[in-house]
Amino acid sequence: MSTVRASDLRGALLRKGFVSNQSHHEMFQLVIDGRPTEVGTRLSHGVKECDPWLLGQVARQMRISKAELLRFVECSLSAEEYAAQVRQAPK
Repeated sequence: MSTVRASDLRGALLRKGFVSNQSHHEMFQLVIDGRPTEVGTRLSHGVKECDPWLLGQVARQMRISKAELLRFVECSLSAEEYAAQVRQAPK
């Protein structure tokens, strides 16, 4: 698996329902139908490239596979499809 630019991942998160909270890390929380969910992830401010390990961590926090995360970033997994997966996933 290759790396993903952190700016591409940040942009996909923000376009698809996550809101950002700046602290010592950039925290992202998923909002569905105007309500915050328990799904969230974080990125360090200084990260430029997300390596396979970091992508795995982000995918786990988002409750999807690495392959689905890549589709999420590439926009072949829509915000609606992702929200439906989150709603159906066990907590």
